Amino acid sequence: MVDQGTWCIGNMNSILILNEPWLLKGNRIYNNIEGAHFVRDFVVSSLINQDSKSWNHDVIQQVFSPDISTTILTTPLFDQVEEDTLI
Repeated sequence: MVDQGTWCIGNMNSILILNEPWLLKGNRIYNNIEGAHFVRDFVVSSLINQDSKSWNHDVIQQVFSPDISTTILTTPLFDQVEEDTLI
């Protein structure tokens, strides 16, 4: 697989949760994790509190294992970034 860069999270509507490099340091959540079928075809915006552009801790902790939840919750969200951008 060719490294395609890392997503800088803006509106989160372009980035699929699975198999995309949107986590801190370009990490990914792969589709072979337990429960992947629950988030297949979902975008990162479904994990966000849209009014505050913050992670929805309750949803993330219900859907993902503790280690994946921690990885998601430590991935920064910046108000200044408005559009998803692959860098």
